[in-house]
Amino acid sequence: MQSQRRDMQHWTYLLPIFLVFGLFVWLNFDFSRDAYEERTASGHRGGIRHGFPFVLWDSGIDARASEAGTLKLSIREYGGWVWSGVALNGGSLLLALLGSVACSRVLRRAAFQKQPDGDALVAHAWVHPLTPVVLMTLAGTLLWVNLTPETEIVLRDNGSMDFEQSLGWPLTHYKAHQPRLNASARHYTPEVILAHLRARPDAAFRFAHWYEERLVGNILIGVVVALGAAGATERALKRRES
Repeated sequence: MQSQRRDMQHWTYLLPIFLVFGLFVWLNFDFSRDAYEERTASGHRGGIRHGFPFVLWDSGIDARASEAGTLKLSIREYGGWVWSGVALNGGSLLLALLGSVACSRVLRRAAFQKQPDGDALVAHAWVHPLTPVVLMTLAGTLLWVNLTPETEIVLRDNGSMDFEQSLGWPLTHYKAHQPRLNASARHYTPEVILAHLRARPDAAFRFAHWYEERLVGNILIGVVVALGAAGATERALKRRES
């Protein structure tokens, strides 16, 4: 029993770990997300950056005007992952997880102070360290795809063109269309407007609708998929050790 416990962890270790991981995802991909615009010597640039405590993503479009006989406007996309921020935030997450493990030991002592080693409930309460890794990976991936909006050019039945933003996986639980553009943006090409909207996922749209039943469905599907994969992993690992 003692040798088995060296290779496994008590389920109470998972509670603080999941809280820290969920807080980390929210801080880095939602709370800290900031859209910005900056004027440059030859034009302006705008995009979105997020990350906590360090910026790990910075991307947008750079618009520059040049005049050589005729006025020309050039648009290019820039940025992406800031790898130094990714490394520093990853280290911060690791330190936070190590601290959560220390806190979970206190929680475990308070919940299970006098449990006998041979108790079947205690034996079933210990899980393999790979199980929370699988669970956190799936949970983080599902949160990422459900918090990242997709913006596309769509053609309506009447032949008109529109820009549509959607959110949700596997079910689309949010849709918005007809973005609110300023007077100058209306003269840009559709590709430039699309790049601008993708760089600013918080852009305002005239029409937006949430599908509450699909949102609940995505939450239930995510819980079932994550717990099912973790349960299958735990079952396979226990069967392999037995």
